[in-house]
Amino acid sequence: MTMMRKRNISRTGYVALGAAVLLSSMIRPCPVFADQAPDLLGTLAVQEGEGVAAETAGTDCTDSTGLGFTADLDGVSGDDRKFKTTITFESYDDADTGFNDLTESILVGDTEFVLSSIDGLRMTDSRTPERQTMELTTETFLKGTENEYLPDKSIKKDGVSWSLTKKQLVDSEIEDRVKEAVTTKRYVGVETGVPVPDSVEYTYTDEDTGESINDMLPLTDQSEGAWYWMPFEFPITISGYGAESLDLNGKEIRADEPLANHADELLDMLGLDGEYYRVDSIDWDGEPYERNGETYRNAVGTGEKYVRDIDAVYSAEVTLPHQDGAAWECLYTEELDASHRAVYTYEAEAVYVSTAEQTPFGKIMGVISAFYHSVIEAVMEHPVLAATQLVLLAALVTFLVSQRKKKCLYDDSRKCAYGRDCTNCPYYTVLSQDGTEKH
Repeated sequence: MTMMRKRNISRTGYVALGAAVLLSSMIRPCPVFADQAPDLLGTLAVQEGEGVAAETAGTDCTDSTGLGFTADLDGVSGDDRKFKTTITFESYDDADTGFNDLTESILVGDTEFVLSSIDGLRMTDSRTPERQTMELTTETFLKGTENEYLPDKSIKKDGVSWSLTKKQLVDSEIEDRVKEAVTTKRYVGVETGVPVPDSVEYTYTDEDTGESINDMLPLTDQSEGAWYWMPFEFPITISGYGAESLDLNGKEIRADEPLANHADELLDMLGLDGEYYRVDSIDWDGEPYERNGETYRNAVGTGEKYVRDIDAVYSAEVTLPHQDGAAWECLYTEELDASHRAVYTYEAEAVYVSTAEQTPFGKIMGVISAFYHSVIEAVMEHPVLAATQLVLLAALVTFLVSQRKKKCLYDDSRKCAYGRDCTNCPYYTVLSQDGTEKH
């Protein structure tokens, strides 16, 4: 049994070699055999892409450009290693090769199949593409100001140019809006101990509608500048003028004594801090006068006070009430560039190959299956040529087998003249003792 198996293997090897040599000369698309086991025999270069989902017996879809693609997937399973189908696709290219974003891959279940080869590509139709439309509504504005808010005649969005083909003025309500009102006021020469106002009245005007609203804004922040001295003066009214002495805040002074000598007492009477105020002089302001039977005389004190400037910030949210408005309803139409002014329809026979990982056994079976399908397809497409080549193959096999029969079973250098019938060979005893049967 051992010797017989070796002979069969050898003959099978010659048969396979002869078949490979002959079948390689048949007119066949080159990728068919290799596609069945891409990991074992080398992969074909295909374009990259996201793939087209196909969950049913066929797929019919369009991409973002509006181009269509159809593939017949009747009987196709995600477990298949490859399949051949008829595809129909659209393109802006009048010389499309069939390898494009639409056709490059198909998803069957969870398995992606990539396009391997295309045969019989033909253009079946051409048409002018339908231009897409887009509706837009402008922001609401005050009625009567529509000419200030005319829509753009052309716009560009997501890389596509659009032209305004229709516009219509419609009623639209300007809803209540909450706005942030902020104002800053500078107070110059603020004396120590004197606070800035804690709120101010403010008129807020909406830039969009021109509407105004009055509201009180509270003090929310303030900042002080550098301190500096600035001139100041204060009035003094002296009663009982003409008497020999005067009463100055409970202190009696001579009537003819200069009042500037008592500046500190005067500041105390006014409630002013001597660190922030200083009196330089006090002068009479006019002549004495009578009132209610008593003599009076006015005076003016001058000096300097220590002050700073304050920047105050007032802010709050104000609510603008709703009011009637208007808006433009616009219809834009897609502008077609020179490369998108015609759509061509193609049809072809395509072969798709699975990208799923194969086991070693699966790869071997793929090679065998591919070889088998290649032979069948060759016979179907070229029956006369295939029959001729099969006859030649049979002749080659017969010749090889006959050549093997002329050699001795125990010595390859000897030719057997007895048809390998060792019982009639006079050298059988010697040769069988020298070695074992080799073939």
